[in-house]
Amino acid sequence: MATECGQERVAPPPSDEGRKKAHAAAERVAKRFGVRFCYSQDISSWKKDSARTLFILDVRTREEFERSHVAGSRHAPGGQLVQAADEFVGVRNARVVLVDPDLVRAIMTASWLVQMGWNDVYVLEDPELVESGPRRPRIPGSPPWQTATSIPDGAAVLDLSTSLRFHHAHIPGAWWGVRSRLKQAQEKIAAQTVVLTSEDGVLAHLAAPEAARLFAKVVVLEGGNAAWKGAWESGVERATTTRDDVWYKPYDHSSDYLKHARDYLEWEVALVDQIKRDPTIRFRAFS
Repeated sequence: MATECGQERVAPPPSDEGRKKAHAAAERVAKRFGVRFCYSQDISSWKKDSARTLFILDVRTREEFERSHVAGSRHAPGGQLVQAADEFVGVRNARVVLVDPDLVRAIMTASWLVQMGWNDVYVLEDPELVESGPRRPRIPGSPPWQTATSIPDGAAVLDLSTSLRFHHAHIPGAWWGVRSRLKQAQEKIAAQTVVLTSEDGVLAHLAAPEAARLFAKVVVLEGGNAAWKGAWESGVERATTTRDDVWYKPYDHSSDYLKHARDYLEWEVALVDQIKRDPTIRFRAFS
């Protein structure tokens, strides 16, 4: 049987009968794993609690999210949230509210997070979908830096995305760097003007004041890579520092795949004992 790649097919919407079965299954799952629910008034109250961080995560598809979503929420597809929670929730013991007007996907996602030991996960019962379009990233602290919608002649592009994302796709001619190692970037980039970019532009804005102490002129690409409309290229030929910023899966390596696969399997087999030694990890068992 041949395998496929690069396909863009999506599953059709569930039938009425399928939806009924999904709701029935979700009710059983919610009861079995003690999934908790909340309301919009709870969110209003939690937003005022300066002692706790609140994450409002919409677990539907991006198309559904951009069509309409809860104000201040972020798109976090349920399967990705469970598999890579650290990419969406950066504060331990934060409150997490999951949004899906149909409830099914939110309940299923919450059930897994509960089993993973998360204490304050809630499913929103009465979502008010008052916003539309892509989420505009917040840039905390200082005001946004000066931006540019195109690359000025003679300027160098410094991309602060992860090395893995940069490897897959970046602006042609861009350099890759790490915010905490901008000095190394300065040693390799000769251009007087540097255009900083990142996945959504937020990290580039945060790094701009630091880069301005090293380069003659610094601007930030408006909207970051997410807003770039031009061509792309791949590879990491222009890295300004060591590519040790993220952990690479075996299939992320371009060479010696078998060795990396074996290393991964050894790590995975030893994971159970590693978890036992870590007092901060507590998975919950349910009958």
